[in-house]
Amino acid sequence: NIHSPKFPTSVNITGGQLTWHGTRIELRDTAASLGTSTISRLGFGMEWGKLSSYEFDADAADIQVAELYPWLVSFKTLGKMFKGYTATGGKLTLNKPYLKGPIGPTQAWRFDLSGDLNAFVMKSDYFKEPLQINKTKFAAKDTPGPEGIHGHIDLMDTQLSWENSRMTLQGTADFSESELILDLDLAANELSWHQIDQIVELEKSQTPDSAMALLGELRVLSERFIYDRFTWQPMHANISFNKDDISIVVKKADLCAIQFPGILKFASNEFEFYFNPLAEKQNLKPTISCLSDKKDLIDGTFSLNGELLTKARPTDFPKSLSGHLDFTAEQGRIYRFGMLAKIVALLNVTEIYRGEVPDLAGKGFAYNSMSAKAVFEDGKLIFDEGSIDSPSMGIAVEGHIDLVKKKMDLTVLVAPFKTVDRIVKHIPLVSNILGGKLVSIPFKAIGELGDPDVIPLSPTAVGSGLLGILQRTLELPITIIQPVLPGSKDDEEQKEQKILQ
Repeated sequence: NIHSPKFPTSVNITGGQLTWHGTRIELRDTAASLGTSTISRLGFGMEWGKLSSYEFDADAADIQVAELYPWLVSFKTLGKMFKGYTATGGKLTLNKPYLKGPIGPTQAWRFDLSGDLNAFVMKSDYFKEPLQINKTKFAAKDTPGPEGIHGHIDLMDTQLSWENSRMTLQGTADFSESELILDLDLAANELSWHQIDQIVELEKSQTPDSAMALLGELRVLSERFIYDRFTWQPMHANISFNKDDISIVVKKADLCAIQFPGILKFASNEFEFYFNPLAEKQNLKPTISCLSDKKDLIDGTFSLNGELLTKARPTDFPKSLSGHLDFTAEQGRIYRFGMLAKIVALLNVTEIYRGEVPDLAGKGFAYNSMSAKAVFEDGKLIFDEGSIDSPSMGIAVEGHIDLVKKKMDLTVLVAPFKTVDRIVKHIPLVSNILGGKLVSIPFKAIGELGDPDVIPLSPTAVGSGLLGILQRTLELPITIIQPVLPGSKDDEEQKEQKILQ
């Protein structure tokens, strides 16, 4: 029974052959235990003097990891490899383990270890839940060489659990005294941004001299990737751990039927990304429901392309976002849309259009085509051009949506009918003046993104750009009027004067 302050528990040795000759002592064919950990057919030799050394071999070893973890991480290389973690469980089974080297400097050790690790639980102050290695097969050997790599590990059939994620891992890892270099493939049922953020924060907390630098590549195939309330299905990405940043190359990412290939990088005080959203002739209804978490808003067939990019501190997002989006949709219906519903309600109570506009609460607002071109600038989504062409009316939009304040400021021009028949029937005086032009009415939509105020505008408040959008959409000349709403004291002559404006 051996006691030493260097051991976490006493060492019990049963039987065997002892040889002591000068400065060398050997112990062969013995059984040993450290607490509840056991070693069978142990062989141990030690040489002391100017260069003290040892060698260790055995037929098998069953190690209770949590019991010996504080002792294991007292070795410099292992201590750096597992810096920031504690172990609360796990059983390590080794087959014919072998170690040899000088006492002290671990980088000069020779070793050959293989076996199984089961139910290994790792905790960190930066992790919300423990990371558990349910089972793994591994082999580890020393690889001394001029490049300073001390060891090589092969991982096979590794199964992990972390929060709601179930993962399999395989590949290799090389390590030196200061670096851990990964070359791994990870498959998961689910991953989340929250988990990546925890790893990033753990890496940030390590100083260069207190932990191993994490380098190399992790190739990820995840059935789902969750960020906030959004879920990408699937998500395929290559994660590169570099000395100065972490880079994620997203090869496949499907969010609500929209593909998001791109690149994401994290440095110590900023992040950057570049993504190309893309969709080609997809069903709009499930996409809108997925993005907005609301059902039965709009349907049709849509396409989308663009680019999104930023390079800034995390606190400056989305103000730092730039890029553009081009959106088109066709042959659908709009059932619920706050701004449009308010415009329709105003049109429905005018003297000219009462009872003639579409019912969004019933059959919906049918459209032939819809398009929008927008750019991101200073935290705003700025619409260069937006239009809707429907059997009952044409709509043109320009203005912006503030993504930071979640407010909108849009000017909307509406042509409620495709001919002048309705307005000419009510006001014959303007028949010759209109000359076959379609009439349109301007509105301002301003305020909260989900519930803006809609206000009729004077024709003089509409620029030529918005008028041009509507004319290109309907492929007909347009004139702008200001309708008379109920409760107005204007007489018929004043109505005509407003139209003539």
